[in-house]
Amino acid sequence: MLFFLVATAVLLLDQISKYFAVKHLSFNAPTQVIDGFFDLALVYNPGAAFGIFANQRLLFFLFTVISIAVIFYVTAKHTKGKKGLNLIIGTILGGILGNFMDRIRLGYVVDFLDFHIRGYHWPAFNVADSAICIGIGILAILIIKDKK
Repeated sequence: MLFFLVATAVLLLDQISKYFAVKHLSFNAPTQVIDGFFDLALVYNPGAAFGIFANQRLLFFLFTVISIAVIFYVTAKHTKGKKGLNLIIGTILGGILGNFMDRIRLGYVVDFLDFHIRGYHWPAFNVADSAICIGIGILAILIIKDKK
């Protein structure tokens, strides 16, 4: 149950934040939040991370469906009674579903969080991307820690 609640919460937070980004930001016209560090910048990403594989909708669809199937399999087999693991995997699933909904509805992913410092610029991203990265990062740490 926790797995589904977390996934749903992440999905809703992602979709609501994207709705407000699209409604209140102008495409490719950054709104400065923290000078020299953080902007809100509406970007439409037809690819994956850093725009790779742009416009490969079938590839993204297949990868997402396979990822979701793996998540459900792992959850069913390995997370019973493990609240922390359910929380982490629910976070990842919610992020995957958030970007998947964009790809299905729009054909691209809405990004709007834009960090930069001293000429170094990280590509814009969104709540779903953050959830996926944080969830996978924590999961990787747990796996490495468990192996030791």
